Amino acid sequence: MAFFVAFNIIALFCLFVSGTNGQNKIDNCAYTFNIPGSQLSAQCGSEDLEKAIKAVEENYIRLSVDNKKLQSEVRNLKTENKKMKATVKLIKKQTDAWRTAINMPRLVSAKIPAGSEPSAAVFPDPVASDCQNAIRRGLNKPGVYTLQPRESDYVMQAYCDDGWTIIQRRFDGSVDFEKHWNDYLSGFGNMSGEYWLGLENIHHLTSTPTAYKLRMEAQGWTNKWYYAEYDYFEVSGEKDNYRLKLGSLTDTNYKDGLSIQAGMDFTTVDRDNDQWRTGNCALYYHGGWWLNSCGMDLNRKRCSGPGCMTFADVSVQKSIMKIRRSGKPKPKPTGAEPGTEPSSGAGL
Repeated sequence: MAFFVAFNIIALFCLFVSGTNGQNKIDNCAYTFNIPGSQLSAQCGSEDLEKAIKAVEENYIRLSVDNKKLQSEVRNLKTENKKMKATVKLIKKQTDAWRTAINMPRLVSAKIPAGSEPSAAVFPDPVASDCQNAIRRGLNKPGVYTLQPRESDYVMQAYCDDGWTIIQRRFDGSVDFEKHWNDYLSGFGNMSGEYWLGLENIHHLTSTPTAYKLRMEAQGWTNKWYYAEYDYFEVSGEKDNYRLKLGSLTDTNYKDGLSIQAGMDFTTVDRDNDQWRTGNCALYYHGGWWLNSCGMDLNRKRCSGPGCMTFADVSVQKSIMKIRRSGKPKPKPTGAEPGTEPSSGAGL
């Protein structure tokens, strides 16, 4: 037989204020709550009880709506929190990259050209307009200096050695030079090791009224060192795709490999500005450079053989590019006719 349990609950359900005399009216209502079952059986026919039940129902609906809104807000906050965590992670990554850029690893000394052997010195405060100016101030020790070019609010860090500003250095393949446009723009690598100073930094250094000269040195896989020096070197701004302005070859122990690239815009794997009409030299050879129809490129993949990192038409394993003021007025840069097909400089 069915089991029936009844609980009689006597309650003062509500207190209402009514009447014109301001007197309190109290309704006592008894009701029975049946188990099992869900019936709430009122023991009185009071209108006040009906109103109270309706008020409870309305309040329940209102709370349900508010609860849904709160749940939606919580979901939005969780989404924003994820975005914030991602942003913090990105900032930390960028900060770590900058810290890495000025860390000075202990490297084995070698008899190589000036600027090729990194130093452990770091000078964080702005001390000079360029590396030559640092020498004049008695700062002769090779290392990373903070520079502020003349007539400019732009501040950068660069590796200085004997008055030369090192804008590129490669010697062990520890840094991948197959980078995108923004990487070549801002610079990458370790300033005490392999690194690229950055097109924007190079632009600010060389766009001053004083002319800069360029010296490039590279070691072939037979361990022979090659060099070439140009009396004028300047890089235009981003609106001109960091176009190369180059003067005359004044000294070399081999041959001129860069003049053919004079007047060329900079090309990267994701920004094709070269003169090869059917392809992208930087993408084809895994680097970034001022490219006519390919040719010499010290930022290619570091390997031995055709299509690798080249000085003129020689495959090389180490390289350094450095600039300093020439003390001469800026000459008109030489140009080159656009090419149509790729040339590796050292063969395909």
